[in-house]
Amino acid sequence: MSLLREIQDGTTEDSVSLGSLLRKTKLLATRIGVKEIGTWAEHELSGYGNTEELPPYRGPFEAVVLGNAMGLFGSRLENFPIPPLALSEEYRDGHLFKLCFLHGVAELESLAAAKQTARAPWQADAVMMFPMLAEGGIVKIDPSMRWVEIWKQVPYTTVIGVLDAIRTRLLDFSMQLGENEPAVEHEQRITDPERIQQATNTFHTIVYAESANVALGNRDVTQTLEFPAPYDNAGLIAYLHKMGLDDKMIGDLQDALNGDAREDDERQGPGRRVLAWLKNFSASTTTGIGTPVATALITQVLLHHFGL
Repeated sequence: MSLLREIQDGTTEDSVSLGSLLRKTKLLATRIGVKEIGTWAEHELSGYGNTEELPPYRGPFEAVVLGNAMGLFGSRLENFPIPPLALSEEYRDGHLFKLCFLHGVAELESLAAAKQTARAPWQADAVMMFPMLAEGGIVKIDPSMRWVEIWKQVPYTTVIGVLDAIRTRLLDFSMQLGENEPAVEHEQRITDPERIQQATNTFHTIVYAESANVALGNRDVTQTLEFPAPYDNAGLIAYLHKMGLDDKMIGDLQDALNGDAREDDERQGPGRRVLAWLKNFSASTTTGIGTPVATALITQVLLHHFGL
């Protein structure tokens, strides 16, 4: 069996590791003289040096961000969702809320095999700056809270999606390459510059196309619903019903909203009862009531509800 056929057959078998397939791809690229294919295979094996080099199937993707903080009188926030809308635009569109996968496939396969959501911690200086940004009004979160750690969630399903995208593109371009360039089947070196360019173009068109779909969280959660107007309690409740929250969760939120309003009806921002409700909802993601994506979206809805 030719090396090309081994690669094609291996991509359809989950039992064949991507590392093995990519090493064969690297060998084939050397034999046929198409340098860019070998360079790509090496990057997939060893990892990428920076985000500018990444193919689109490796990111950037929107990330769910959580944090732990300590406040006055022993108050604490644990696994508290930090939505991008809590930060000004210059910060929310940066790397703090994005996932990029620079790792080699062996490390990605290890993350996927663990079947657990991993963490990508924010750098220490970013965590230290967070309270200062809150005091300056750049972060719309209680400035009295001192953040101990902040991290991006890395769902293993997302890692599986990245690995599947690599495997699928390897199959697609190897099939197209074999069809366009019969010499590849026999591992014959391509010497005509025009044919080398055609093979390179085929590779780039398939591997670097921006059509890969990588699952992030729950596919049933959509962010296309229009947010209700600020301070519209009825609109907020209707929105949450559309999100799929059950009656008990919504009833608990109504009680929290009413309780906070009775305590301080001039408060700007969510009160302690609403924050406690959100914390409970975030914790419920481990029991199947919600998902990390839903938690981030509902946090954004609540901030919008309070005009933040």
